[in-house]
Formats: sequence, C-alpha cells, structure tokens
Amino acid sequence: MSATISAQGVVERASAELTKRITGLGLRTKHGRQTKPPSVIERVQNVFCSGGGGRPARKGVRRQPPAPPPPKWEDLVMDEKFLGRLFWYLPAVERRSLAQVCTRWRDLLYRCPAYWAGLVPVIRCKELRCCGQQERARLYGSLLRRGFHCLVLLGAADPDALDLVQNYPLAAKHLHSLALRCSSVTDRGLETLLDHLQVNCIFIF
Repeated sequence: MSATISAQGVVERASAELTKRITGLGLRTKHGRQTKPPSVIERVQNVFCSGGGGRPARKGVRRQPPAPPPPKWEDLVMDEKFLGRLFWYLPAVERRSLAQVCTRWRDLLYRCPAYWAGLVPVIRCKELRCCGQQERARLYGSLLRRGFHCLVLLGAADPDALDLVQNYPLAAKHLHSLALRCSSVTDRGLETLLDHLQVNCIFIF
C-alpha cells in the first residue's frame, strides 16, 4: 500500500474488505442452519416422546435466538475496539493521515505511542515560525502524546532553538536525541539546547 494513499482511500478499501467478510459469514451461518442434521438427543426425544404413553411428551429443545445483524460500517468506523485492530494492520507512516480524519481517530492513535514506533518527526522551522504560539504549543503537545524520543529540526536558527525550549517544557524528560538539518544554529543556540534538554546526542548535518 502506498504511503501517500489518502485516508478516504484507506476507509473505502477497509469498507469493501469488511463487507465481503461479513457477508460471507452471514451466508455460511444461514446455510449451516439449514443443512445441520438433528443431534442424537433430538432423535431420541422424537422417538420416545411422540407417543401417547403415561408420561407426557417433552417439549422440543428451545430454539436459539437469531443471530444479531452484522454491524453497519458507519458504526464500525467509530467503534474503538474495531479501530484499534484496524490501525495495527496499517504501516505507521499511513497513520499520520488517519489521525487527521476526525478527532476520535486522532485521540485513539495518539493514545498509544506504539502506533508511532519507528517514526521520527521532522519540524520545518520556517513554516512553524508563521504559526502562533498556541499552534506551536499544540504541535509540541501532540509530539509528547505520541511518545516520540527523537526529533529533527529542519532549517532551524537560534530563535527556533529557544522556541523549542519554551514551548516543549517536557522535552527534557522525553527527548533522547535531536538532529539539526540544514540549520544555522550558532554555539549560543546549541548551549540553550544542551542546558535545557537532557539529550544523549545532537546530530548536525
């Protein structure tokens, strides 16, 4: 499956696969009930309880209630248990798009850091500078919720290093390594990062 597939494409493909499997299960169950032979107990009861002897005939075995109808796809896509299993079948890189489908999907994905194992977030500092402080704080909060231990700053300068320290206060406990890519951070910016972050190493490339 391509990494660039849209979230809608993933949902449609999952819907088609789920519909086929639910339909197949329903047909097998229906046919199975029609062709199931009577059990030994049922045949014995038919022989000994059908006559007019001294003892009244026993009633037949109570029928099992019909199976509930299969759930609708609209209900499944909001079911936490189903989504939890569905997300595990998808690569971690595709969960980035799924987290943008709705807030429920986002909360479920952000709740489990294991969904994001193997990914390293890249912050484009030039684009981040155009965002307000609340948006930047929300971004760092999402990184914290997903349990990332590595971070890449692309095109960072000294103000970006200071912004990371100010808006990511818990980075000292969670970040283990930091990479500066195509950045112009001076020694002063590096000192700011090293003073506030307890990273094992800083890569500059």
